[in-house]
Amino acid sequence: LSLSRGKKKYQIRARIKYLQELQSSHDALEEDYKRELEALDAKYTKKYAPLFATRAKVVRGEEEAPAEIVETLKAELAEAEKEEGFAGGAGLAAANAAGASDPVPKGVPQFWLGALRAHDVVASRITEKDEAVLEHLVDVRCEELGDEGDGPAGAAKAAAAETKEGGGGDDADSDPEETEREHGFRLSFVFEMPNPFFDSPADGVVTKTYHMAADDEEGMLERAEGTRIAWKAGKDPTVKILKKKPKPGRGGGKPSSGKPMTKIEKTESFFNFFSPPAVPEEGDDDLDEEEMEALQEALEEDYELGETFRDELVPHAVSFYTGEMAEMEEEEDDEDEDEYEETDGDDDGGDDDDDEDEDDDEDDSEEEEDRRGKQARGGKQARGGKQRSGGKGGAKGGAPQDTGEKPAECKQQ
Repeated sequence: LSLSRGKKKYQIRARIKYLQELQSSHDALEEDYKRELEALDAKYTKKYAPLFATRAKVVRGEEEAPAEIVETLKAELAEAEKEEGFAGGAGLAAANAAGASDPVPKGVPQFWLGALRAHDVVASRITEKDEAVLEHLVDVRCEELGDEGDGPAGAAKAAAAETKEGGGGDDADSDPEETEREHGFRLSFVFEMPNPFFDSPADGVVTKTYHMAADDEEGMLERAEGTRIAWKAGKDPTVKILKKKPKPGRGGGKPSSGKPMTKIEKTESFFNFFSPPAVPEEGDDDLDEEEMEALQEALEEDYELGETFRDELVPHAVSFYTGEMAEMEEEEDDEDEDEYEETDGDDDGGDDDDDEDEDDDEDDSEEEEDRRGKQARGGKQARGGKQRSGGKGGAKGGAPQDTGEKPAECKQQ
């Protein structure tokens, strides 16, 4: 018996071992998939780069549209003018003639402000003061950390590496962690310089960098860093200045001659994005549970906004600017609503019948109550009639009549 049980256990363990080998094969394929996906992503990132660079030049006015696009647009406008004129209006020609002397703006004015306004999540963070600054935003770029070889950050790294190589042979003894590939991404917001709002950074490039844990498949955020902007006096949209008048003198006398008291408070602004919340270090127990939850929520919200720029606004800025993205989203919503309505029709058909049955039941109940009420009123009238005919009440049109039999005493009288 013990041998039989041992054999069964051995067979089950063998099956589990086999399952483990299958799982290992799956995990190996999954690692291959991740490597190929990362390589594919890097491949197309390099293909996207020249398109984004050309987009930036067009927005800034450094490159014009190709001649064939210009000629096609001219023909379309000419056709529109003919149709407008045929309809009896003044036509577009008059409007074009009136504005012919106006200088053509450089590039595409307020392109990025328009794109940001068109995204609901980002637009909700933009204040009126922010808009004035964002009018000078001419480009937004995104680059993966460790893959900045073709960008400014990559050039800086290459220069630093050359300096190290020229300075001596200490690289062999360098910490291997320093040469480990970084994980995360960097957003670069490029502003016109000079502009009326800030002096630094001097090149107008304001960055937001997200550093991710290298050994975490879920993409755990280690920290986020933003560029410190040196705002000009009175131009910082992230603060508001409160002034308090000096109190009057005692006994209702003249107010003190001191200057008004000023107080600076933080206020809502898109540019708070560049001052991210600090991630607490391990073992830091200074925050209570409620404060830790609030910090966690702020970190998640900040990271989601960074992802919004990386995955939506940077690659699809033109579609947001032209409104095409909103149209596509509306079409998708309409399709979802149609599917939902069809599903409701199938699922709620029985409910509609039930509702009709309930209405019928209510009508029947009301009719039954009316019928019972009539019967009750009729019964009262019938009983009242008998009382009048047999009692003190008189018959129709005459004096009271005795219908009952008189007592013997009355008869004798």
